[in-house]
Amino acid sequence: MAQHFWNQRGKRDTEALLASIVASSDDAIFSKTPDGTITSWNAGAGRLYGYSAEEMVGQPISILIPEHCRSEGRRFDEVSAGESVDHYETEGLRKDGSEVRVSLTVSPVHDRAGSIIGASTIARDITVRRQSDSLFRDLLESAPDAMVISGPDGAILRVNVQTEQLFGISRDAFVGQQVEMLVPERFRQRHPGHRKDFISTPQARAMGEDLKLFALRGDGSEFPVEIALGPLATEQGLLVSAAIRDITERTRVEDELAEAQASLVRKKRLSAVGEMATVIGHELRNPLGAAINLLFLARNSLTGYDVPELDGYLDRAESETNRAAALSEDLIAYMRERDPVIVPLDFGAVVDEALSLTPPPPGIEVAVGDLGADVQADRDQLVQMLTNLITNAYQAMPDGGLLRVTGSKSDGFVEITVEDSGVGIEPADAERLLDPFYTTRATGTGLGLAIVKRFAEGHHGTVSIENGPGGGARVTIRLPHTTAEVAP
Repeated sequence: MAQHFWNQRGKRDTEALLASIVASSDDAIFSKTPDGTITSWNAGAGRLYGYSAEEMVGQPISILIPEHCRSEGRRFDEVSAGESVDHYETEGLRKDGSEVRVSLTVSPVHDRAGSIIGASTIARDITVRRQSDSLFRDLLESAPDAMVISGPDGAILRVNVQTEQLFGISRDAFVGQQVEMLVPERFRQRHPGHRKDFISTPQARAMGEDLKLFALRGDGSEFPVEIALGPLATEQGLLVSAAIRDITERTRVEDELAEAQASLVRKKRLSAVGEMATVIGHELRNPLGAAINLLFLARNSLTGYDVPELDGYLDRAESETNRAAALSEDLIAYMRERDPVIVPLDFGAVVDEALSLTPPPPGIEVAVGDLGADVQADRDQLVQMLTNLITNAYQAMPDGGLLRVTGSKSDGFVEITVEDSGVGIEPADAERLLDPFYTTRATGTGLGLAIVKRFAEGHHGTVSIENGPGGGARVTIRLPHTTAEVAP
């Protein structure tokens, strides 16, 4: 008997505690019979819907449902089968006729025998939350950057229209996919580790500081990006927001500025070297000329002496002195500040003059192509350009070969081509061969081609070097041509 008494008392205490919890809850809590008659109504329900318990107990549940939402009643048929409906969002109808957005959790109520005798409903006003969600969506869509919201597992939950436009992927194709879909394949394996590191210490920061980051478009192309990460605390747990900015244009400008700065440094360096070279060239010209004359006099004074070794020494001295004199002249020619004297020229006559100044060594055949092109140029500079190119071609064919010189008109320019059948050029050397003092030969000065480039640019033309289709090197000068009467 005593045990039964304490069991009954404990049951009453539990029921009293539950009733107290329901009565003091901020949420609306009410129950109904299977036919929809309301049987209980707490103070939270009164605050939400505007009805008192006296007004609602015994009334049909339909009083709380707007006309346009009554077809949703079928959604709760599963409650009659013993299942619960969690967080179902719909509209509720207040006493004053206004509607309120609510989240409903509906659970079946059983008797002691286990039979369903009704349903219990918890209703929560989510108007503020919906307004916040709407504000968040508006902010997300108006953001200037592509915004990607993902869960801690890396699954994409939401993106904005800028993300669709930037990556060329529809919004629906993003949702549910891993964020790694936006990472180029070569970086993808390491990305989950970076993502976990952020989740372990979530704080707003730039992703990959001091690193070059790239993203992957839907068409497979890559582009440089800047990414800002930030944690989002929500009811669903911690989410991650990523603001992605395309920095292709900024990267291009930065690269151009870096190249411009490097070019400026190179020009300043070359200018300093050039000034020094000019001084050296002028200072060497007179003593070298005197040395050449003295060697000539020495050879003539020793006529009749039978000293074979002395002849060899004189030959070497003359050769080295002449080479030094040639270098001095090249330095002066390269650094000489003189505008070209532009006159119409007969191109064929200029080529003939250059070939007469540089006769071919034994074993080299010279072929001159169609020279029906006239050109406006400085005669001395054009002759020097051709002699420099022809000399280089001879040096590229120590065992003999074929030299071809051709000229033709094209798009307002005359193209002068000097081509040899030598060993050709290495791709790594092609871009630097036109730089002053760069040479691939042990005895070269590195000024011959640099002079050609400087003279060509002084004529508002260009010069290019490439390997010929049949081997060997091919140098092409493009200068403006004219149809005026030409000088012979």
